[in-house]
Amino acid sequence: MHLLDKTHQEALVFRKKLAMGSMCCQAKSLEIWIPPGNLLGKVVQSPTFMQPEFFIEDESTGQLTFCVEGPVGLGFCCFSLPKDCYFKIHSGGNMRASIDHKWLASKSQYTTNIYFSDAKLTAKERALILGSAFLLEYLFFQTRF
Repeated sequence: MHLLDKTHQEALVFRKKLAMGSMCCQAKSLEIWIPPGNLLGKVVQSPTFMQPEFFIEDESTGQLTFCVEGPVGLGFCCFSLPKDCYFKIHSGGNMRASIDHKWLASKSQYTTNIYFSDAKLTAKERALILGSAFLLEYLFFQTRF
């Protein structure tokens, strides 16, 4: 998927590999690229059964940058996530951002919001968090026909 800026130039590219497997909790991942082909990092799903958990890795160092934790104990293999969900993004014990998915009754639609609680996040870190929001939307909230 390509994300464009205000001038209609490509700003970010998200690449998701197909993760086929017999287990429902096969690890999924999403790579975040910036043109002209530089890899920023990737979001990798941790194989858990009761709580969705993801790790955001920096590609230049290969180290864990952030941990994304979802709601606790909502069903086997994360199949029964509620329609309103809250994901915490932290690093080193400090809350850095959050992603929530809510139903807006006044507009009769769902919305996914990203809140950055740390004003010192770099543009690269914000792009990686944005990529994790797209992966969460795809895995848990997108309607499949």
